[in-house]
Amino acid sequence: MALRLNIAVSLLLLSNVAIADCGQMLSQYRMKAWQTDDGLPLDAVYAIAQTPDRFIWIATEDGLARFDGTEFQRVDLGLVLGDAPEYMQSLAVTPDGDLLAGSVSPGLLQLGADDPALLSVDIPVRQLLQAPDGNLWMGSRSEGVRVWPEGGEPTVLEDTRSLQISVLAPRSEGGVWIGYGNAGVQYAKEQRVYDISANDDILETLSVLSLMEDSSGGLWIGAREGFFRFEAGILKRVAGVESNVSALLEDAEGAIWIGLADGGIGRLCANEGIDWLLPEHGLPAGPIKAFLKDADDSVWIGMHGGGLVHLSRGAALPLTAAQGLPSRPALPVLETGNGVIWIGTFGGGLVRYDGRNTKVITERDGLTSNWVFSLSEGENGDLWVGTREGISLLREGSLDHVIAMGDGLMNTTAVAILYESGGLWIGSPTGFARLQDGQLRTYTTSGKPVTSAVTQIFRRRDGTLLIATDGDGVYQLKNDVLERPIYNKDLPSPLVFAFHEQENGDLWVMTARGLLRHDGETSSTMTTANGLPDPHLFSMLDDGLGYFWFSGNRGVFRVTHDALQSVAEEGGQLEYTERFTAADGMPRTETNGGFQPTAWRSNDGRLWYPTSDGVAVFDPASLVASDTRIPQVYVDAVHAGEVSLSTDAGIKLSPNPPPLRFSYTAPEYLNSQRVNYRYRMLGLEDAWYPATERHALYHGLPAGNFTFNVQARIDRGPWSSSTEIPVTVRRHLLQTPLFWGVLALLALLAAGTFYHLYQQRRRQREMQQQQAQKLESIGLLASGVAHDFNNVLQVIIGGAETLQLRFTDNADIQRDINPILNAAAQGVGLSRQLLTFARQEPGRPAAVSLRDEVVRASGLVERLVPSSIKLTIDASDDVGICVIDPVQLQQVLLNLVTNARDATPAGGSIRIEVACGAPGWAHIRVIDSGVGISAKARERIFEPFFTTKGVGKGTGLGLSVSYGIVNNAGGRIEVASRIGSGTTFDVILPTKKAGTDGASLP
Repeated sequence: MALRLNIAVSLLLLSNVAIADCGQMLSQYRMKAWQTDDGLPLDAVYAIAQTPDRFIWIATEDGLARFDGTEFQRVDLGLVLGDAPEYMQSLAVTPDGDLLAGSVSPGLLQLGADDPALLSVDIPVRQLLQAPDGNLWMGSRSEGVRVWPEGGEPTVLEDTRSLQISVLAPRSEGGVWIGYGNAGVQYAKEQRVYDISANDDILETLSVLSLMEDSSGGLWIGAREGFFRFEAGILKRVAGVESNVSALLEDAEGAIWIGLADGGIGRLCANEGIDWLLPEHGLPAGPIKAFLKDADDSVWIGMHGGGLVHLSRGAALPLTAAQGLPSRPALPVLETGNGVIWIGTFGGGLVRYDGRNTKVITERDGLTSNWVFSLSEGENGDLWVGTREGISLLREGSLDHVIAMGDGLMNTTAVAILYESGGLWIGSPTGFARLQDGQLRTYTTSGKPVTSAVTQIFRRRDGTLLIATDGDGVYQLKNDVLERPIYNKDLPSPLVFAFHEQENGDLWVMTARGLLRHDGETSSTMTTANGLPDPHLFSMLDDGLGYFWFSGNRGVFRVTHDALQSVAEEGGQLEYTERFTAADGMPRTETNGGFQPTAWRSNDGRLWYPTSDGVAVFDPASLVASDTRIPQVYVDAVHAGEVSLSTDAGIKLSPNPPPLRFSYTAPEYLNSQRVNYRYRMLGLEDAWYPATERHALYHGLPAGNFTFNVQARIDRGPWSSSTEIPVTVRRHLLQTPLFWGVLALLALLAAGTFYHLYQQRRRQREMQQQQAQKLESIGLLASGVAHDFNNVLQVIIGGAETLQLRFTDNADIQRDINPILNAAAQGVGLSRQLLTFARQEPGRPAAVSLRDEVVRASGLVERLVPSSIKLTIDASDDVGICVIDPVQLQQVLLNLVTNARDATPAGGSIRIEVACGAPGWAHIRVIDSGVGISAKARERIFEPFFTTKGVGKGTGLGLSVSYGIVNNAGGRIEVASRIGSGTTFDVILPTKKAGTDGASLP
């Protein structure tokens, strides 16, 4: 009673104030609350703001958080504030869309595209206001007000320096209103402070808690001394608000919201007083610290200890006990011609609702029963009411006639009634009848009455009357004959709830197992197998905006005309149905059926559905508008493995990157559970992937340039524009065009080099073959000459030895014979050398150590080389065993050293080295620093009798004999020389390890 009295006083004092009709009571708003267990940094919320990107920001005693409707993200301020407390008490949004947060630490933080930054403000910023003219106003508890002009520096308003600033509010005529904790209200403009004159001096001493200028120019003041409104010099106290008003807001409809310091909120509404929502009504307890009206015209509430609350209008407007309905299930619902909605309840009587007020009519008022099952409008505004105990007639506001069992009813329960043409059709659990002119007629078929309960009576456009039953299918009354329609056999279930007929004559029948459509000739059925979200269909309404609406045990859902007709005609699946539940504002998800009318479309286009606890009212026109809302999607973070990546200049990754994870969100607060996402990586894939989670993960991205795309939409609404992030995965060196170009060039060079070497080797082989053929020819010639020459020499030697034996005592003869024998012996040596070159003089091969043989010959070599030549012998490597005549090997070595000595007449160096070569081969190299050999001379170097020495200085057989010895041993001699740079003779011989069989030599 006290609350109602306060409302009346408030109305008296505010009768001349322009306040909007509230339309919807606070108890009819959807309410969501979040606290620390839900991710809020702390339950003490001091300020709320929304940036242009639609994110909600919350300032708490323990940090700053961002909210997207699903998840809180705490802002890491450690790098900015260090060890200082993250106590945030005020928020503002700059014209550029950046967020400003006032810290008690002290300081002012700015959050934009870059990391948070601490601005140069040295006071605890407890109040913040971004004025439309670009000025930023800041208030502190004990250091006055500062104004920061756009492009300037903060300036202290001297008149406020020692005052306690409690609130700053925008002023329509420029500047700000300033509320003081102990000095009332002033306003500041252009860096000056002004007093305001009022009819009451109390304005100068108020302890102000909240300020707000409304759209008509009135200033609302919440103070410890009361609640006031100031306009045109007149200060009026608003009675009926006993608690301190700590927060104020004007909503989109012009209604004033009041936040109480003791907890609870109120809403000032024209002709309705104050509509309260208090902790006992379900609002979290705690002082109200902040209001915010967001871009959806929803209201956010910040509370000290109660966390964050969001009040929004759902898709459904609930009518429950909070609006005056009995706390019982609602059954039939009907609108009469005067626009009044009538609601029958299960045990709570009949409810009259005119859009603002409710009146409950019960048995005490003469109603036959409080269990109301059916309603039908009669003539002149009469209302027929079917109940569990008969039928009542409500005429001109009073119950004036009753039909009960004694009046001829087969059953007192009137489940379905329909008034038309002066008569009343009545369906009960045991039959179907008509009351006309006081006479009751029961209809039968084949002499038998309808035995199942009648659930609905429906008049078709062609005049046929349809009767739905609870378990016996459908009957039709045509030409006053009750019969079965042809489609009765096609019904998905014999339990029928309702009918709906389109303008083209198509009939839809709702049953307990699905839907039937009959077009006059053929029938088609639809069930959950075709995508219906509920098998029990209690009603079907056409909203006139392209949707069919259905109700059932699982809530209310809608589907487009085209989609439903397509499946009915062609079969298949419904791609999408939009379902509404208690989460969308319905009192309960479960609706009721089997009563008449089960649902109603009112003259204003709204749809009314009875539920198990009250009525759900939908406005399809507003939902069509919401269908076109397009969310904006943002990429929150990108991680490569565990590393966070900046997206400012796109993503650049090394070859073979770790898994790449994109986290994204679309701020949505009315339908956060209905936001759908899809994404793709252009350049890798063209198809969109629907997202069940708010992230996308890519493994093993190949090298290339890609673009990550993500879109969002609400339900089946239009997709948002793509948010794009360029992604570059650098190619491995092996994958770059430069690499392949260089590789191709190298390949060409290699091919050219190979071809050149091949040609060179081919020419060398040809030359070697020619040389071998030449040497072989020369060898054949030399061997023939040597044999003949040796035969002649043997005759000469034999004759000379005979004469030497015969004339032993003749010294003169002996003296003449000795030169002959010596010359012949030299000739025999020459012939033997020719035979060795020709490979016809067998040596005495043996397995010898090349290193040991070179060391053994070093004494002879040293005697051959004069002191003017530096001789170096390197035989440190054990190169293995070679099968060769050791005497001939020493002959080869001596020949090569002799040639080297002769090639360095002016002194120089000779180096002999023994080294390992390819597996199974060894090298004996004789290297001199002499005059060198010309290329033309190298071509003939191994020919017999060819020499580059002067006349009388050589036979020309040394190298040819050496060539033959090495060839006989299975090796070869190579020579490399440049004129003036010396010569290297390389003797290459096959070797084996000690103890192995010589036959296995390569």
